[in-house]
Amino acid sequence: MNEFLIGILSGLFSGFLVWVTREFLYPQLIGFFNKLPKISGTWVLFDSSNKNANPISRITISQFGTRISATSERIRSGRRFNYRGTFDSGILTLVFEEVGGEGYIVGATVVKLSSNRQVLEGQSTYYKHDTGTIVNIPRYYKRENSS
Repeated sequence: MNEFLIGILSGLFSGFLVWVTREFLYPQLIGFFNKLPKISGTWVLFDSSNKNANPISRITISQFGTRISATSERIRSGRRFNYRGTFDSGILTLVFEEVGGEGYIVGATVVKLSSNRQVLEGQSTYYKHDTGTIVNIPRYYKRENSS
């Protein structure tokens, strides 16, 4: 009986170690060895790269090695979105879902970090319910405190 209990406890402990390594240690090590740029902070979203364009929303990005989580809020409507994804080789890949959308308002965004590390530019794809189509739109994020 004692050996059985030791086997169960060692299995649980091993599972915990694998989870900690996968969720925390591995992303940090990859980020450290690849010397990833830091993209944490607040970014402003525009529909175009036009300098006179009005901002659409603000997104706050949290970076943990290669893993990314973020939240955004639309400036006019107040709609909120949660994001999760990865950042590697200058490419940010995110899956998003509207808060309270119960899984129906979802999409994906892929953007590339500029060489000056102040702009994220790429595309976002999502299902537009009112027209029944999949929409692909350009995305242009700029660090909030950059000019």
